[in-house]
Amino acid sequence: MQQPSRPNKASSKFFLCLLGSLLVCLVSGPLAVLSAFAAPLIVGQPLFLIGAAAVEEFAKPLALIMLVERRSKIIISSAQIIFLALVGAAAFSVAENLLYIHVYFPSHAASLIRVRWWACTPLHLGTTAIFSLGIRRLWLKIGRDGMFEPEPFLPYYIIAVAVHATYNITAIILELTWFPGAA
Repeated sequence: MQQPSRPNKASSKFFLCLLGSLLVCLVSGPLAVLSAFAAPLIVGQPLFLIGAAAVEEFAKPLALIMLVERRSKIIISSAQIIFLALVGAAAFSVAENLLYIHVYFPSHAASLIRVRWWACTPLHLGTTAIFSLGIRRLWLKIGRDGMFEPEPFLPYYIIAVAVHATYNITAIILELTWFPGAA
């Protein structure tokens, strides 16, 4: 009679690391929505559109950045970093969309639902994908020198914020000029 095979320790550890990092990033998305409330306090009302983008772009993958800094050994590949960043962005986008549709604008126009799911969701995924490339560079640097410095991810973060802020400003201009009362 043949003995049942047991999973080896390496595959069990890999699975637990992947599952743990996935859960952390999944939870971080909705928590990042709370950070958007802090943007006006941090940057002031006049800079809100740019400040909100800066705060959101950093908050969405913050759990991943902390994993990379403190537990870089559980990250096994560049693809895992990008995947985890996108999981956090997707969770953030879902939470933010539900907040906009059901809390901020409960008697919304159908166009708001379309814009939130078909424009805002790809925006959040795209900007986080850009930033995740910088987080990947940070992970590689930590693997080489063991030092956390923002320099590897800063250019990617700035690009992500610029794209997001440009979207925010464009959306406000369009709503005020072409689609007044769309929300």
